[in-house]
Amino acid sequence: MIWVSFYKQSNYPVDSKLIKGKVIEVLKKNGLTSDYEVSLAIVGEKLMDKLVKKYFNDNASHAVLSFPTSEIKGRFIFPPGSKNYLGEIIISFNQARDSANKTNRRIDEIVSDLAIHGAMHLIGIHHD
Repeated sequence: MIWVSFYKQSNYPVDSKLIKGKVIEVLKKNGLTSDYEVSLAIVGEKLMDKLVKKYFNDNASHAVLSFPTSEIKGRFIFPPGSKNYLGEIIISFNQARDSANKTNRRIDEIVSDLAIHGAMHLIGIHHD
């Protein structure tokens, strides 16, 4: 079974069940079938900017960040019997909302696309 922990910094109007399902679907399509866990957070502009500055040392705007456990420096040991933790996906609600408005798409579609993009990064699939 694949678990997706879902956190919203505020009461953002997104369908958490739909988005979790999209993340699970993409992980299964890529061969991950059991005992995996992902954390997904929808955050506001201030927190996203703070995370970008802290971890990427830049001022560029990002719609999605992913922090794969596989990229942690040093040896990371999970407790016996625990799930395989893939990492964290963080999505900017403000960026998603702006994109939805510009492209005339639903916010859930944009957030789902961003969550899928982040999940792909967690399993090592990157873009150019």
